[in-house]
Amino acid sequence: MNTIKKDGRKNYVCTIDVETACGLEPIYDKQGNFLGNKSKGFAEPLIYDLGFAISDKKGNIVYEKSFLIKEIFLNQEIMSTAYYVSKVPMYWIQLHNGEHELVSWNEAVDCLAQALDYFDVSTIMAYNLSFDKRAMNCSNSFINGEELNFDEYKQVCIWSLACETIFSQKSFPKIAVAQGWYSEKGNLKTNAEICYRYITGDYGFIEDHTGLSDVRIEVKIMAHCYRQRKAVKSGILGSPWRIPNTVHKDYTSRAIPKHQAYVKEMKRIYDLQNAKMPVVEDLGYQWGTLNLNK
Repeated sequence: MNTIKKDGRKNYVCTIDVETACGLEPIYDKQGNFLGNKSKGFAEPLIYDLGFAISDKKGNIVYEKSFLIKEIFLNQEIMSTAYYVSKVPMYWIQLHNGEHELVSWNEAVDCLAQALDYFDVSTIMAYNLSFDKRAMNCSNSFINGEELNFDEYKQVCIWSLACETIFSQKSFPKIAVAQGWYSEKGNLKTNAEICYRYITGDYGFIEDHTGLSDVRIEVKIMAHCYRQRKAVKSGILGSPWRIPNTVHKDYTSRAIPKHQAYVKEMKRIYDLQNAKMPVVEDLGYQWGTLNLNK
């Protein structure tokens, strides 16, 4: 790391992304005999994939790492609870190709700490930082019996930042509705994948959901947020998705029901023709010709 050139004039930030499995809780019968383990769910997530990048706020990455955590990744019982357990064979291939390093949790944390110190990092970020912090704390408690201390760093949730800036732009709800980026309850989606699609215009983009790959797109999102030069509150905001849904409520309350009816009618037409309907995103160009003011 000491061979990496750093610019002392810049305020570097660290962006983190993790992929997790569930913690396990032992089960015993009344006689104290061990019966097995049950999942604690994602309330106590354990990290098997930790990616981080050091960059400036313009998105220029100067240092990055991708770690697979031995204590979790090599534990088959824990890994069986991972949401993306189907990716395990891919990880082994990527590990063989040198795309990740298989290390202990303490080695990964030590490397992160050294990077934070070397680049004089003042701010830690993640897309939904609350979850990533919880996962870091749960993983350290699982392995070392205590939580980590983030108090010396400013903490910024990129999701919160995006909801206050990017997702609050006037053009976002129009594109989001046309592309079907809303939930069954009629709320606009605000995850990192949707954000990256919107700012790049690559509406078919699919997030890898691996640590370092996701970090790289989150760094780009972060830089895009700061380019807006808009005053923000974040920090870490509670339920930041509510911000754009409130800002755009007048439009979405009219547009989403019409779009749902449009998709339903298109499905009926394709069914009558015994044809496969395109995905909702591919219908967007036709939807764009409709007049929502009627």
